[in-house]
Amino acid sequence: MKLKKLELFGFKSFPDRTEIRFHDGVTAVVGPNGCGKSNVIDALRWVMGETSAKGLRGDSMEDVIFSGSQDRKALNLAEVTLTLTEVEGSLPEKFGSFHEVAVTRRLHRSGDSEYLINKVPCRPRDITELFMDTGAGRRAYSVVEQGRIDAILDAKPRDRRVLIEEAAGITKYRSRKDETLRKMDHVRQNLQRLEDVIGEVRREMNALKRQASRAEAFKRLRDERRQLERHRLVAEWLAVDGRCRAALDGLEALRREHLAARTETYRAAAGIEEERVRLLDEERRAEAGQKGVYHLRTEISRRESRLEFLRKEVETLSARAGALQQEAAELAGRREDLSAEREAVAGELAAVEARIQDRRTGLAARERELSEAETGLRDADRAVEADKRVVLGLLGELTRVGHGLDHAARQEAEAARRLAGMDRQETEVGARAGELGAEISRRAEELAAARARADEAVRRRGDLDGALENARARRAELQGRVETARKALHTDASRLRGLEQIKASLEWYGSGVRSVLRQARAPGANGVRGVVADVLAAAPEYESALDAALGERLQYVIVESPDRGLEAVRHLKAQRAGRSSFAPVELRAAGQPVMPAADAPGARGPLLDLVEVSPGYEAVAEGLLGDVFVVESLESALDLWRQNGIRATLVTLDGETVTPEGVISGGLGRDEGAGLLRKNREIRDLKAAVRGHEKALAAAEADLGRAEADLADLAARADAARDEVHRAELAAVHLARDLDQLRERRQRLAERQHALAVEREELDATVVRMREERLALEAERERLLAEQRAVQARLEEGQRAAEAARSEVERARAAVTQHRVDDAADRQRRAGLRERLQTLESSARAVADRLDRLEAEDSEARTARAARQDEIRRVETETEVLRTELEREEAAFAARAGQLDELRSSLGDRERAMAEARKRAAGLQERVHAAELAVRELELQRDALADRYRERLGGDLAGKAAADGVPDGFDPGENAERIAAID
Repeated sequence: MKLKKLELFGFKSFPDRTEIRFHDGVTAVVGPNGCGKSNVIDALRWVMGETSAKGLRGDSMEDVIFSGSQDRKALNLAEVTLTLTEVEGSLPEKFGSFHEVAVTRRLHRSGDSEYLINKVPCRPRDITELFMDTGAGRRAYSVVEQGRIDAILDAKPRDRRVLIEEAAGITKYRSRKDETLRKMDHVRQNLQRLEDVIGEVRREMNALKRQASRAEAFKRLRDERRQLERHRLVAEWLAVDGRCRAALDGLEALRREHLAARTETYRAAAGIEEERVRLLDEERRAEAGQKGVYHLRTEISRRESRLEFLRKEVETLSARAGALQQEAAELAGRREDLSAEREAVAGELAAVEARIQDRRTGLAARERELSEAETGLRDADRAVEADKRVVLGLLGELTRVGHGLDHAARQEAEAARRLAGMDRQETEVGARAGELGAEISRRAEELAAARARADEAVRRRGDLDGALENARARRAELQGRVETARKALHTDASRLRGLEQIKASLEWYGSGVRSVLRQARAPGANGVRGVVADVLAAAPEYESALDAALGERLQYVIVESPDRGLEAVRHLKAQRAGRSSFAPVELRAAGQPVMPAADAPGARGPLLDLVEVSPGYEAVAEGLLGDVFVVESLESALDLWRQNGIRATLVTLDGETVTPEGVISGGLGRDEGAGLLRKNREIRDLKAAVRGHEKALAAAEADLGRAEADLADLAARADAARDEVHRAELAAVHLARDLDQLRERRQRLAERQHALAVEREELDATVVRMREERLALEAERERLLAEQRAVQARLEEGQRAAEAARSEVERARAAVTQHRVDDAADRQRRAGLRERLQTLESSARAVADRLDRLEAEDSEARTARAARQDEIRRVETETEVLRTELEREEAAFAARAGQLDELRSSLGDRERAMAEARKRAAGLQERVHAAELAVRELELQRDALADRYRERLGGDLAGKAAADGVPDGFDPGENAERIAAID
């Protein structure tokens, strides 16, 4: 090996590409200090693999790159190429038989490095091995720089030993030995980890067995609990369903009653509306007459109110005085005979009840007499007042009639003028209403179309959302499948790699077999086909039989010929590597065996027929298994051996054997899990499982990719559908708003048309009314002139009749008042008697105090009544004149007032009846609402039970309850206790 040339570029002081050639003989590089001679040695060491920056006289590896000068800028790359020639036989075999080898090393300022051998990228280790045992290299003795000789002479024995070993050429073997030792340590560590894994798996298997037993118990208890839960839910559902049906029947009855009450309310409301219409007509007619006397009523209203108030107070005070006197008398009597009253209170109470009943009949007769007398008095007073008003106001009426005639004529003319101007307004309003109607129809059609589009968009969005949810669920399912397949593949692949590594390390075989198989792997070695265990396979139930039949013959090495076996035996002897047996591919079969009959008791058949043999190894299988017959048990094997003529090895399914000579082998000494057949079968099964997992993973990933694409497409379509729904709904909202505005405008026009129609009717009525009023006023003026002459005579006669009627009224009123006072006393007496049955003692103490208060109240009542009577006479005198003025106007109004009173009274009765009906209907409505809430609550309970049944047990609870019901003798308490015990 010789140096041919050294090429430098960007290395330390060589910024330009520089080539140094080494010719035959001695090549010297001379020059002054600092010219870069030492950089040549550094370049040689660097290209041969030096990794220490200090060894290259620098602080960091970046210092070997040219860093620039005043005239040259820095470079970003350093490259050195060393060319060696005449290297045949000096380099390891893997580098070939080249005549020249060029080693290149590059370093970039970014820190990236490149190593090349003959311009082919390689590892730094490859360069180190290239120069190993050649005397060259970064630390070899062939490179001696400044101070290197002194360092070698002063080196320690260990450092000097490195140079000696390099010179002796054993560095490569030492390096390989160290590497082999490291690998062996690594294998030992892997074996230790594998044993730990096996122990952990065994512990997990034991734990899983315990968990399986607990799971079985849990399953039984879970099934029992599900049955108990099913019975409990069915019982609860039947009870709730019964209550729900009863509640529904009650609700239906309440609804019918409520409907009848509402019908009654509507009927009463219709009657009230009719009464109100009649009352409104009467009030309108009465209002026309009332306007004439309104200003006079205003003047005397205060006096009449005061007079009415004073009269009521006088009546009240009179009744109060009589009651006080009666009560005082009764209290005085009661104070004297209170002790006797305790025994006679019951009888006296009955007597008081009888008196009240009798007095009620007399009071009704006297009230009728009083009503008749008051009616006569009112008639007489109205007649007198009417005559007085006629006397005092005839001249005023004549003047009023004249003014009324002028007013009616003016009103009639004004109404006719306004009627003429209303035709134009009605025409304009009608035209605008027609235009708005057409516009509303058009907008309504547009709104219907927009809503239809919105509904269609909502439907599409719903469909897309449903499809999107399904796609997401599909993606999640596929992700789960991918993850499951990936985990299964990882688990089986890891197990397969471990077994294959163990098999490749030949740890399953004896030392001799391992030595032969390792030699067979070396280049140039052939003739070894493997071991017997690799060419035979059996079903799991026959593996023990095959293992027992062959035993250690499973590790026989199969060779191409007996000569190859002879060479292998010589190799084992020479290497002292142990023993091994060798079976040629064309193995001779033994003598013809005598097998039992195929239908013999316990017979399974020849073992050769029950195993699988790799192609080309049939002779080996025939030679090893040709005389082996499989039976079910050792007893069957012995029975068959005892038969004459059978010459075969009998093996059982459990691995027990009986030789033709009668030797029996069996027991538990064999470790079934360590057999080569089982391990080979496990490797085959794992390979098949890995291939299946890979296919399943690829299919699941493909399905997942398609599902992701479908999901993205559906998501985009769903977003577009949401935008379309938003736009359609927004357009519908705008159209609805415009349509509402148009309808509102049309409503205002309709209201305007109605107002114009009403105004026209009012004007027509005004014209007719004014015309009629003018004619009536003319007739009335003639009538007033005639009435003025006869009114005086009628006035005097009416005054006499009124005075007689007033006397009769006073007499009847006194009688009624006396009866009312007596009746009030009797009622109070009755109440007192009832109370005295329990509180006689307290009443005795209160009687004296009550008598004192009654005397004071009676005195106050008499004084107040006298004052009120004086004020009544004064007010009557003041109002007499005013009433005379109002008599004529009230004469016409009185008749209508009576009718209005009757109508109002009837309307009040109807309204009270309707209020009662509404109150009853409202009460029924509340009851209906409460019943509906109760029914809804029961239905919710029933639905909740059905949902709970469906979630926990699956199926339809209603159908289950209808079909099966609850078992006989079902006890909810025992059921709950059993469920609690299981929980």
